[in-house]
Amino acid sequence: MTGVEHQTLHKAPRCLIPFDRREGISIEEAAEISGKSAQTMR
Repeated sequence: MTGVEHQTLHKAPRCLIPFDRREGISIEEAAEISGKSAQTMR
């Protein structure tokens, strides 16, 4: 791994990014599924 790749790796968001946007759900939907508040999910 080069230095640039290493830096890019650490700057990448630490969340799951759906392959297809249609597979994503909103924060509110995720909160409802998990039984948490939307504020907690953020």
